Amino acid sequence: MIQGSPSEDAYNANQPAPLSEADALLADVQHLLPAWLPMLERLQSDEIPLAQKLDTIKRIKPHTQGTSGFQVLPQLVKLLRHSQDVALIHALVKLLGEVKAFCLHDTLVDISLATGIALFEKAKNYRTFIEEEPVLKLRCTSIRLLGLLNNQTAIIPLMGLLNDHQANYRVRLEAAESLGRLKNPNAVQPLLRVLKDDQESSMYLQESAVKALGLLGDIRALSPLLDLFESKKGVREKCQFLIERILDSVGKLAKEDGLSQSERNQALNGILSAVNDPANAIRLAAVEALSSIGDLTHLPILHQRLFDENMEVAHAALTGVYRVGGMSALKGLLEIEELPRFLREEILDFLVLEAEDEKED
Repeated sequence: MIQGSPSEDAYNANQPAPLSEADALLADVQHLLPAWLPMLERLQSDEIPLAQKLDTIKRIKPHTQGTSGFQVLPQLVKLLRHSQDVALIHALVKLLGEVKAFCLHDTLVDISLATGIALFEKAKNYRTFIEEEPVLKLRCTSIRLLGLLNNQTAIIPLMGLLNDHQANYRVRLEAAESLGRLKNPNAVQPLLRVLKDDQESSMYLQESAVKALGLLGDIRALSPLLDLFESKKGVREKCQFLIERILDSVGKLAKEDGLSQSERNQALNGILSAVNDPANAIRLAAVEALSSIGDLTHLPILHQRLFDENMEVAHAALTGVYRVGGMSALKGLLEIEELPRFLREEILDFLVLEAEDEKED
């Protein structure tokens, strides 16, 4: 028998041994496995450090889209329901919220209510545990996502949280704002009760209820909001941010269909009375509310606020002129000789950018 050359023998010695039939079959099966399966196994393993799991969550995100998502998403939901690691659960909740995983809804309800999943069921001291900062953040994120997923069945647990005076105020204010995002008319009265409750100790919750009523866009909230605005006018330090919220919501409601002319005038009068308020922040909120309404008859008022002593208010008035009157109204401001220099320069810069964009088109 003729032997191969030394170089051929060395080459053959370095080649991998042929796979057995069983190994070849295993290799074929592994080749067919979806790319996300090893990532899921890493997330489920107790041997993998948290930092690596969090990195794996980022890498598994593309697999939550398309046809693979139908397999991946329920597996991730199942994982967070059985995990007791708050940081891992929070990362999974944020990921599933970002991709609008509707199968997450029931689990979000359980987390919001602090019940029904291993994290809460196995807590040694439940009452203390649910007040810990990481757990509060997780619950607040879940409540916020309930509003964004827009499943109307969430209104019942959200109203329960809003009305729970024993719950942490952060949980309640997130519930209020999520009720606003759901735009369910049944949330109007519970939110109004928060504003009318003299025993309500959290000003932050009232601010969130006002914001939610603006998001809802239900005109039934207009008169109560204006009444609240009138009652808080003389209270500065404590209620300033609440007044700002009221002006923002009244501005939104003033644009709604179904308002009578008297109601619309009432809303406008409330906003106009705040345009000259001594507090910078309230003038700013009033100018922004007026701008959002988009009525050309308000341009003279916005012109006046271009000369406001506060630059932020003046800038908001400039933005308002453009929103209400468009490019022609903005160019017309350049004819005002006394126009503050920083506003003139901003208008000129804007016009240059617009011209460049037109050339590119």
